[in-house]
Amino acid sequence: MSQPKPYPLRMSDEMRASLQESADRAGRSLNAEIVHRLQQSIDASFTGELNGGPGSPRMIASVEITDPGIDKDDPRYNAATIAKQIKEIRAMVEVLSNEMKNNKNG
Repeated sequence: MSQPKPYPLRMSDEMRASLQESADRAGRSLNAEIVHRLQQSIDASFTGELNGGPGSPRMIASVEITDPGIDKDDPRYNAATIAKQIKEIRAMVEVLSNEMKNNKNG
């Protein structure tokens, strides 16, 4: 593989600082963070084409899941928490389904 060619990039100080903070949290250099985000954008565009295009629920979910800004230690993204929430949702769906059946038959 050939050596990547440098590309000068102009951005505001605020954007640079924000990207640097994200890079620091992820243990990447600023350049690696920018390349990572560009690759995510390319991947998301391709995924979007497969999943219904920009703005579709599947597209939004795929971007949210891969967003490096998401703190993987956040309890909302903890596997056990998600499994518990899914179980609760399934129980609610079952209750609603039974109510609908009862109303239909009643």
